[in-house]
Amino acid sequence: MKIFDTINIFSLVVIITFLGGCAAANFGVGKQSKFIQYDNTNHIVGNKDIATKKLVYIEEINGAIYKQITFYIDKFPYKTDFNLCSDKKDFKTIKAVMIDKSAEQKAIYEDDPISCNGDIYVSLNNNSNNNFVGSYNMKFLDGFDVQDFHGYDLLLKHTASTSSSSFTVEDNSFEQDSIKQIVKKQYWYIKDLE
Repeated sequence: MKIFDTINIFSLVVIITFLGGCAAANFGVGKQSKFIQYDNTNHIVGNKDIATKKLVYIEEINGAIYKQITFYIDKFPYKTDFNLCSDKKDFKTIKAVMIDKSAEQKAIYEDDPISCNGDIYVSLNNNSNNNFVGSYNMKFLDGFDVQDFHGYDLLLKHTASTSSSSFTVEDNSFEQDSIKQIVKKQYWYIKDLE
């Protein structure tokens, strides 16, 4: 009889462990990670009051602008450095979570400045008023993946870079992903300021 009871108890423990494991596995399936999108649609570089031309870089997804930089150009050749997320230079991230004397959790933060430094160079090609050539390096902060860190939100930064050692204003690209149903466009345009 004791062997039979031992087998039943063992079987019961195995079944409970199995069901508990399945419940734990299913618990996280419905939980979606959060992503905080950074606004990359209103970047302005240069001074509009003294500019003679406006150069605009645009990235679109499915017809909606999700990245845009407006460069106000005062003279050619035009060269400038810029930071597309200068508002995040004082960014802090969680380093640790401590428990104080009253058994309360307290987050310890450390400086983690985010830099989206870039540069652009544009000149007239063949002394033409509408034919421009140049180079650029651009780094964008796409946003933050939010993870739980001992009850606090840990923000993990995501950045993307694009560059060209030789581009013209006529350069543009078009990508289509029929599986994800995404159409992505990247292009430039320039216009005179009045």
